[in-house]
Amino acid sequence: VLQCRPQGAASLVGACQTSGRSMRAAAVAGYLALLSLPGAGSFSTAPARPPPRLKRGPGLLDGPHWRHLVAVAADGRHQHTGDGEEDERQHRQKKVVSPTTTTSRRRRRAPSARKNASDGHPHPVVATMRALTASGKGADALQVMAQLQLQAAGSAPPAVYHEAFAACRQLRSGDRALALLRGMEAKDLKSYSLAMLCCVKARQWPRVMELFREMEGIWGAPTNGGLNWRDRPHFEKACQYAIHACEKLEHWQTSRLIYDKGAELGVRFPHYTAAAVMRTAAKARQWAYAETLVDAALRDVKAAGIINVNIALKVLGHARQPERTRRLFDKLPDLGLAPDQYTYTALMHAYALAGQHAAALELIQGMREAPAGGRPMLTITVFNSAISACEKAHRPADALRLLDLALESGLQPDVITYSTLMVACAKAGNATRTLELFGEVLRRDIHPKFDHVTMDLILCNFAKGGHAEEALELLRLMKLNGMPIVDVAYNAVIAACCRAERHQALLEVYEEMRSAGLQPDEIGYSMVLKAYEHVDRGWEGAAEMVRDLDRADGADVAIYARVMALAARHGEIWTVAGLYDNLRKSRTKEPSMECCNALVTAQYKAGHDGAVNGAVDVL
Repeated sequence: VLQCRPQGAASLVGACQTSGRSMRAAAVAGYLALLSLPGAGSFSTAPARPPPRLKRGPGLLDGPHWRHLVAVAADGRHQHTGDGEEDERQHRQKKVVSPTTTTSRRRRRAPSARKNASDGHPHPVVATMRALTASGKGADALQVMAQLQLQAAGSAPPAVYHEAFAACRQLRSGDRALALLRGMEAKDLKSYSLAMLCCVKARQWPRVMELFREMEGIWGAPTNGGLNWRDRPHFEKACQYAIHACEKLEHWQTSRLIYDKGAELGVRFPHYTAAAVMRTAAKARQWAYAETLVDAALRDVKAAGIINVNIALKVLGHARQPERTRRLFDKLPDLGLAPDQYTYTALMHAYALAGQHAAALELIQGMREAPAGGRPMLTITVFNSAISACEKAHRPADALRLLDLALESGLQPDVITYSTLMVACAKAGNATRTLELFGEVLRRDIHPKFDHVTMDLILCNFAKGGHAEEALELLRLMKLNGMPIVDVAYNAVIAACCRAERHQALLEVYEEMRSAGLQPDEIGYSMVLKAYEHVDRGWEGAAEMVRDLDRADGADVAIYARVMALAARHGEIWTVAGLYDNLRKSRTKEPSMECCNALVTAQYKAGHDGAVNGAVDVL
């Protein structure tokens, strides 16, 4: 080794490493650095001395044949047979290529396959660190670099830093990688990408994004002039690491920006990078943008895997494309991918969003009739999606039949099952069946309980159909079970009672609503006033309602006019006069003509003395 060129020695180190003899490679490289050979670089401060002359005889260690054997062994293309004559015969039979042909082939070679001319042959220290890292001793590799840096006259070459990053990657230490990057004088894209990879291995996602933003100052220049073949692979890797970090941090906008900007620069991201952006957008429920990435993410469906296929099916379902979802589902068996329960759930969810209840029922029936060995797993989630499809198609009978099938399959319905069924029955006007389903929920003690949104929707459907008795009963059950009741629920019950002309019950619900500290909306107040018009001495309650409004946000002039007209018809002059005075004293409201008419009518109905004079004064 000592009597050959340093390039051949470095190749021998690579051959030892490739064959799994890492410690021998480290020993050879360390010995070269210790003897201060010309290939040792600037790390050695000892004076250079000539290597000792060793005796050698003819055979495999002669001249170019030895160097060729070491080189091909380092590349892993040659197996040593142990016979010197046979190896030499193979070498002589090797096709000789002219320099011109070699140059042309090098020009046609892919940029990623070219060797960096600035790196030259592996540095002995680099080979030592590489051998230690390959043998699982990354900490020792970093220690070798630290010791040599103390003795170095200048900064370490980038290749040494790159091997140090590899050691940090093995140790999963993003902090050490960041410290190494901060200590470099000439930072390049490769150094940033390697440091980001170390942070990815250490799962330090915010630090990955920090390094990527810092790297923008470097690759911002190639953005205008294009990326050269040396920077392109490192830029692509850095973008992939940043997109992976965005997925973990759920930063879909940043992920979209990086992906689109890389596409503008002509970067061809692999399918798994597009899949990561699609997953990030799907988590943020950005279905429109995620749908544009489905084709790129599933460029190779088999390589993408069933998880990405399931997410793509979900995205296509939210994009209201059930036919495309079905085509992708039917393609899976031909690609050797077995659908799981999430695949069937995503397909069923697509049918549910599109309201295709017939396709949902057909899929359920096919899953039930499949052979026992290859039968897909039926879950309550699949049934819930099918029931939702029936609810959107206004088919409550089919939804109830799916409930029976779920019970026959040994599945336990959950709160989503019953809430969807109750909404389907309420929309169809079957209030009695809706209450029966709610009773089953209470008997089964299903948790968690319904949220107020579902109950409000059911009560609103009761109000449309005028089912006052069912609405009052559902409100009572909600209070008994401690369920939250908001103003929307009270307004719906008031509307149901108004449509059914249950005036007294309506006023009781209104008083209960006031006790809970809630107020009806404008339409609700109009219904309450209508109820006061149909009960005895309703003007008293109406006047009290107006006073409550004045103490809160202030009653509208139209409400004043209606209450004054109600009191005027019964001759309640003092009630009308009091309300009229409140309007006169207000700084924001003026009595309308209807209010004046109500005051004149009240004076006339009451037979008040001076009614004519009072009416003239009002006019």
